[in-house]
Amino acid sequence: MSLVNQYVFALVARDPVTGVIINPAAGSSPVADGNGNSVWALPALGPACLPLAGGTMAGSINMNTNNITGVGALAGTINSRDANNILSCGTNGVSGNLPTFTGTAKVLQDSNTALSSLATTAALAGYLPLAGGIMSGSLNMGMQTLTNVASITTSSLLFNMGYSNTPNPVSGSMTVGSFNTGGGTTASIITGFNNNASASTNGQSMIYGNDNKDSNIIGGTFIFGFSNTNGTGGRNVIIGRNNTVPDGVSEGSVIGFNLTNSTSNSLLVGGAGQVNIRAGGTICDLGTVANPFKTLYLNANVAGPTNSRSADNIVSNAGASTAGNLAIFSGTTGKIITDSGVAAASVVAGPASAVNNQVALFNGASGKIIQAGATAIGTLGALTLSNTTNASNISTGALVTAGGLGVAGRAYIGGMFHALADVSLCGLAGLGGGAGVVGIVNATVVPTTNPVGGGVLYSQGGALKWRGSSGTVTTIAPA
Repeated sequence: MSLVNQYVFALVARDPVTGVIINPAAGSSPVADGNGNSVWALPALGPACLPLAGGTMAGSINMNTNNITGVGALAGTINSRDANNILSCGTNGVSGNLPTFTGTAKVLQDSNTALSSLATTAALAGYLPLAGGIMSGSLNMGMQTLTNVASITTSSLLFNMGYSNTPNPVSGSMTVGSFNTGGGTTASIITGFNNNASASTNGQSMIYGNDNKDSNIIGGTFIFGFSNTNGTGGRNVIIGRNNTVPDGVSEGSVIGFNLTNSTSNSLLVGGAGQVNIRAGGTICDLGTVANPFKTLYLNANVAGPTNSRSADNIVSNAGASTAGNLAIFSGTTGKIITDSGVAAASVVAGPASAVNNQVALFNGASGKIIQAGATAIGTLGALTLSNTTNASNISTGALVTAGGLGVAGRAYIGGMFHALADVSLCGLAGLGGGAGVVGIVNATVVPTTNPVGGGVLYSQGGALKWRGSSGTVTTIAPA
């Protein structure tokens, strides 16, 4: 119920006899209530009030520094704004000055720039609009950073960015960095510090890094790193530090540290005092005697022009070797060989096949080729020796042991020879004119210890004696 211009009925005391209200409120007058009673109504409650359902204020509200919260939108007679988008100014401004934002929180501040100073087009002629335009002079960033650059283009076909560069004057060249010097008659790219291509009469160089030099006269050089030098040759690639490709070398590549590649059409990889790999043309060096290649890891095959082999099946030498010697396997892997110490020239070669247990015979006079003898070793009776290299000493049919002369039909054991019917043991000078006998020379040292598992037969002073395993010496026949 609205309280505006309405009467408020108050509870009052009534006299129980006369029915008259006692002590009515000051300024009130009795009014019939329609039920035969008289009541006093209170006057209206002062000025008009704002209903809770809303309405129109007739005057201002003084919040006395209190807040108004929960505001949706503020509406005027022409437009309305969301309360979150209302701008505020935290400081006093100078009349006529332009406000500027202090951040992203809808707060303004005095820009200290009068609107009158920007009011005409003539006043804006010396400035670059935010929409972009063409500069009439250089832009000094004062060591500040230029960010969010999409692209940089130039209308002169030359690009120079940095400090104290001497760019290549040829269209299409780019120089970035400090103290770089371009050269040549064709486009080049130089990036870094103190790179010098002034001696390059052709150009077409790409140089990245510090203190690199290029003097090519045919173009196509790529240098990446520090203090690398390319000579007069072209189409060279140098990557690393302190590497050099001398004058006249072309299509050479160097990757590493402190290397010099003096061979055209080759690749040199490694470092000074370390193992290097050089490949290209007829050159392929895997280390040197002073710096042998330590470990070469191959995950697949080693391929040649006509064939390839698995890296796991490559055979290697375990140590030093002598030229002309045969190699033998070392260990059981079948992948490591070593010097056998046997000269290949001393090896005897045999036939393509043979019969088991047959006697082998020499084939020819070289002493290095043998052939099957067609005779089984188990079927041999008497041993017959063919004539050897000294025919004057050993004759056909002689049985020779322990050295000396061999004569046909004689058996030689020890120091003399006799007819095959006779046997002389240990060089007995004579057999007493006998034939078909056995002679034993006197023992030079008589046995003094007991033999094990048998006995010793010997001659002492011309007497035949036997010493058994128990030490008993028996004279079989006196002298």
